[in-house]
Amino acid sequence: SRATQWWPGPRRCCRPRFAEAWNKLGIVREKAGRRDDARQAYEKAVEAAPGYADALFNHAKISLLLGDRSTAGREVRALIAKHPDYRSALFLLAHVLLAEGDKPGAREALERFLGQAGPADPRTLESARETLKELGG
Repeated sequence: SRATQWWPGPRRCCRPRFAEAWNKLGIVREKAGRRDDARQAYEKAVEAAPGYADALFNHAKISLLLGDRSTAGREVRALIAKHPDYRSALFLLAHVLLAEGDKPGAREALERFLGQAGPADPRTLESARETLKELGG
């Protein structure tokens, strides 16, 4: 039909904006305690814009919170490879490594997190320092 001739479809139209909307919906769902629903929203955000760092981070984080260490580890490592300056990813990587039993790796990730310049939540910084102290760093 003529109506579909001009419509590029969801695959080509507005993908970054859709990704941002899905990511924000995931945040709302996560804050409401709906972790499975949040994970689905983050998955949609990553699908809409595979390089969207915030969505990758949030999907990795919620995967870890849901006990899926494999997915969380794979995604946070990929995020750091694509976006080495994404500071919060190092903090998340430390938690993934702790969950995997890799204390030396977690210590290294926390040291990198604390040594990297950039904004961070003061509670996250304090948590990183405390965890590093507990790990003997």
